[in-house]
Amino acid sequence: MPDRKHWRALVYIAIALFILCIPLLLVTSNLTWAVNDLQLHEQGFVKYNVSRDTGISEEELHDTALGLINYFNSGEVGEALDIFSEREMLHLRDVKGLIAINYRLQEAVCGYIALFITAGFLWLRRRFLIPLARMVLGGGILTLLSVISIAIAGISDFDWLFVWFHRIFFSNDYWILDGYLPRIFTTSFFSDTSMLLGTAIAIESLILVGIGGFFVLRDRRRRGSAAAG
Repeated sequence: MPDRKHWRALVYIAIALFILCIPLLLVTSNLTWAVNDLQLHEQGFVKYNVSRDTGISEEELHDTALGLINYFNSGEVGEALDIFSEREMLHLRDVKGLIAINYRLQEAVCGYIALFITAGFLWLRRRFLIPLARMVLGGGILTLLSVISIAIAGISDFDWLFVWFHRIFFSNDYWILDGYLPRIFTTSFFSDTSMLLGTAIAIESLILVGIGGFFVLRDRRRRGSAAAG
């Protein structure tokens, strides 16, 4: 049986994992939304005049975006993806694998958060509320600081960030393309989407900071009033 020191270490590890799971949950959830939001894709097509620059009609672009969403979720390659070269399809296969990892990570994070909170309330009951608020506050702050750091790097040089993202997450150079794929999904489209995702994650983290901070401050005031009384 683990002694008290080991139990304490396990509790600290569990707490650290919970705090880390908060930014992971926000990132994976927002990425899932971005991948599957057809309207987001079509807004980018319109903004960057993709139909004019590629000669592909808006209806065909709609079908292509829908085909990509279906491919990323089912693996089925429909006729809408015939416009892409073999090299582009190899890269899309890698992207699909990365999206699958995102889905699995999102599921694992959700499962751990649910298990941790359930175990905490079963163990401490109502006394778990304030520690939970502190952890949510910490996770929100960690997320916000991470978003700010990445945003600074992206604003200063998004092309550099874009290249290093691909070098880190892809083990080949299939992402270096000159066909239809980079003309349909331009670097500017990814820059805008990254900004949108960053903004959404920042707002969500601020909400968590506000909720966690509210309960922590309320508890401090209650303790202060009790001590004064």
